[in-house]
Amino acid sequence: MKLYVWEDVLYDYTPGMVVVLAPNLKTARSMAQKGYTYHAGDFNKQPKVYKVDRKVPVMFGVYGGG
Repeated sequence: MKLYVWEDVLYDYTPGMVVVLAPNLKTARSMAQKGYTYHAGDFNKQPKVYKVDRKVPVMFGVYGGG
């Protein structure tokens, strides 16, 4: 599993971030786009990627301030 981190996304007045734990970028991007459909285009940019030893995909995020 890898941890995918999108920074400077989910803009309101300030940016937020989204972190997805998934087996590959395609799955991570799909999870992020489904979780934040209004901001789906934010996830077209390349995320930071970290290798993690975990077997169940998970996604969470924080909206930017506003």
